[in-house]
Amino acid sequence: MEKDRKEEPSQIILKKSMPTFFPFGFSVGGTQDGMVVINFLDQPGDGQQNIVASVALTQQRAKLFAEKLLSAIENQHV
Repeated sequence: MEKDRKEEPSQIILKKSMPTFFPFGFSVGGTQDGMVVINFLDQPGDGQQNIVASVALTQQRAKLFAEKLLSAIENQHV
């Protein structure tokens, strides 16, 4: 009988649903239920900025996101 095999990370196929964009800024906030919200902003004009995309993360996923960002910067994978 063959054992169940766990999927290796190298076997995961990532599909991109949106093109990469370069925001001109970002804001970070939270919700009453503890979610972390990151808003990506476009170029300012007329005293306002528009949110071009938002990401909502649980606190645990936000911590992992922060760790991965720092690791990428420290290891110069940016």
